[in-house]
Amino acid sequence: MEPHRSRGISRRQVCTSLVLTGAAAVLAACSSTAAPAAAPTSAPKALAATPTPLPGHPTATPLPTPVAIAKGSGTKPVLIWHNYTQGDYTNFALVIDDFVKANPDYKVEADYVPTSSGSQENEKLLTAIAGGRPPDVAEFDRFIVGSFAFRGALNDLTDMAKSANITADQYLQFAWDEASLRGKLYALPIDTDARALYYRKDFFATAGITTMPQTPDDLATLADTLTEKSGSVYKRFGLIPSMDQGQLYTWGWVWGGSFYDDTTNKVTPNDPKIVDALTWLVGFAKKYGEENMVSFASAFGQGAQSPFIAGLVTMDPNGNWQISQIDQYAPDLKYGVTPFPHPAGVQPTTWSGGWSWTIPKGSKNVENGFALASYITNEQEMLKWCKATSHDPTRVAALKDPAFNTGDQKVYADLLPNSHHRPVIPEGNMLWDELVSATSNAMYGKVTPKDALDQVANTVNAQLQKDGWFK
Repeated sequence: MEPHRSRGISRRQVCTSLVLTGAAAVLAACSSTAAPAAAPTSAPKALAATPTPLPGHPTATPLPTPVAIAKGSGTKPVLIWHNYTQGDYTNFALVIDDFVKANPDYKVEADYVPTSSGSQENEKLLTAIAGGRPPDVAEFDRFIVGSFAFRGALNDLTDMAKSANITADQYLQFAWDEASLRGKLYALPIDTDARALYYRKDFFATAGITTMPQTPDDLATLADTLTEKSGSVYKRFGLIPSMDQGQLYTWGWVWGGSFYDDTTNKVTPNDPKIVDALTWLVGFAKKYGEENMVSFASAFGQGAQSPFIAGLVTMDPNGNWQISQIDQYAPDLKYGVTPFPHPAGVQPTTWSGGWSWTIPKGSKNVENGFALASYITNEQEMLKWCKATSHDPTRVAALKDPAFNTGDQKVYADLLPNSHHRPVIPEGNMLWDELVSATSNAMYGKVTPKDALDQVANTVNAQLQKDGWFK
């Protein structure tokens, strides 16, 4: 898989760009307080086109640089902006080709618009929306759909979807919900992902481990057994629980916690179960030293240099995209994937992100744009796209394909029907940033887990109040 990553768009970027239009609704939604920039999407940053492999492993073939795609010669124009690079770009060009062959009365221009550093989308798109000259279709991380929709930057797709017989029951529930805001649909989901626990079978065998941990406490005990140290230097960690996809979202949901109250519309990061999850994480920091774990994990890279593939950690909380990375860089690696061990009485779960297609406000060709977006996300095209790019489909029927239900991918496919999504709120990025800060502060012993998460709840809910979210 070649996951493209962008990071959280700050409130100030949305407000500054959109307020340029003078739209009263947007102006009212924005305040002068900016959330810290940074909130990763569903998957890590895409690997370099020619990453350095481990000795004895194949060298990656350089992949094409994205250029504008022009397809079709019909009279119905559609301008679509995407952020695909490398192999995903090649496969996206094939999708556009399929569309114009099936719809010869359309003419599609597909422009590559890269994500700016530090933002979930890109400054060019923000400026285009603000100036009333956006593309007809734009790629959006579903994580920020709710924020843009709340501020009036996206077209409501509800009626068009209904006319096209596109319904919620055709999709994984979390994906449809994340693409919606207060009962209205603003995006068509295309792909998704999930998180689980990777483990090195070779290291398990060497240590004589024959059974998998069932609870988080079992996992902590096993991690300690598998940790190797020479004097004061750690040679291998059994588990660094905050590494890769070990965010508090991951462990909070593993514990059965809830980050949002649908009744009050308030964020609830101080749910007692989430406090318990952070307390468990802090236990690792107390035992091994947070600085030791952070330094150890950050000393290595991605792909062939990832700590898990390189054998420097035995277990790793990570997404299903790592399967294709292992296939590429370490095809003989002896490993397995399992759902996260969870407390008694809690069902195995995961959380998911992913991408979608939207029609920005100001589009000159809304119906044409919807025709393209709905074609890209139909079952057949979604299935072809997800197979080619090693993503998971968001359509229930497509997910039943054997390609997603064999080997280690089946672990993720089985978890997806019970997956969670991050809260759909105007301040999703702020919540992410505050959770990251709270986790770090608690892990470094600066504040108790409960106090840290109480502060997150107070800060984010106060900003939501200013946004007019509770009206």
